[in-house]
Amino acid sequence: MDTTASLTRKPPLVSLTFFRFWAAFYVFAFHLHLRWPLTVPHLLSRPWKHFLNQGAVGMTFFFVLSGFILAYNYEGQNLIANFRGYFIKRVARIYPVYLFCLLLSVGWFHPGIPQPATISRHPWLAQALANLLLGIQDIFCLQAWFPQTFNYWNNAGSWSLSAEMFFYLLFPFLLFHLGALSTRALWRAAFIIYALCLLPGLSDYFFPPMPGPVYYATPIYRLPEFTLGVIAALLLARQPMSERTAKRGLIAAAGLLTVYLAASNAQGWLIHHWLVVPCFMLIVAAGASLHSGAFARLCAWRPFQILGESSYSFYLVQTVTIFLAIESHDSLANTFPILANPLVWWGCVGIATLIPAVLVWRAIEIPARTALLRRFSAAPKP
Repeated sequence: MDTTASLTRKPPLVSLTFFRFWAAFYVFAFHLHLRWPLTVPHLLSRPWKHFLNQGAVGMTFFFVLSGFILAYNYEGQNLIANFRGYFIKRVARIYPVYLFCLLLSVGWFHPGIPQPATISRHPWLAQALANLLLGIQDIFCLQAWFPQTFNYWNNAGSWSLSAEMFFYLLFPFLLFHLGALSTRALWRAAFIIYALCLLPGLSDYFFPPMPGPVYYATPIYRLPEFTLGVIAALLLARQPMSERTAKRGLIAAAGLLTVYLAASNAQGWLIHHWLVVPCFMLIVAAGASLHSGAFARLCAWRPFQILGESSYSFYLVQTVTIFLAIESHDSLANTFPILANPLVWWGCVGIATLIPAVLVWRAIEIPARTALLRRFSAAPKP
């Protein structure tokens, strides 16, 4: 592997940039639907409800996409030899906005942390230590490793960043070893890792289920999704997909996935991995193969690219706006009865999330990343 190739800039995958926004919006709609269910006419009410109830599978798309994009950008490079430069780029990419939104959410720092019986005579000490532990976990992106804290502070919205940080640490080693495999061996690895990907969901299905966040949020259980994204990019680099095949694959995968999610009422999002993961792999690979035609031009439209490029900020800002929405909904609905309509409320919360997200992207995410890379002598890489 070439250790000097890190300066090579590959063309952006504009279709995938736009796909990122739709995945973020799907997760956002899922979060809103949990709190303010949005109904539709009777004929479509059940599939609509099922589709929104499965919105957490959007996180699987992000993990597959993350592995794919990293492998696309760094394929053929030895990141182990330049681990510091690589990791600085990853931290500069995600941490500034993460820290900003973490600080914004301090007002909702969970006050009801259980107090251990061993120090119950000193509740203030128990509270202080628990707060300190929670703060350390979040500052260092460790919260996903402690699923019992999932429902405290903003962990339910930030656990995926903890998982991503773990994936970033492993990626140079995954790329080095997977990239050294032959194409046939890479396909075999894909099937093996796909089987591993199914184990958490199947275990919950056939045996007494674990508490929700254990399999859902613990990084080691989500690693196969990221790894399959890496493999999809490596296979696509060796076996390119024609645009005609990519269009057909994209339509087939997106259509099948939409119908399945609208029809399925299965409990536990990981149980869907048997279909969701290969569909997402195909969608990402197909999207990366579309460089011309009406669909590619549509995805490349600047407003859609802004939505995609700001999707990371959108994903994190939603935690704060949903916190505010939960606190203010009843009083605002009493003052302005139209806000009691879930569709109107969704629209208001959506606008209140999207506009700040674009501002955070422009005013914090981009400048902070540039400043950190300049400070640590790392050349920016998209």
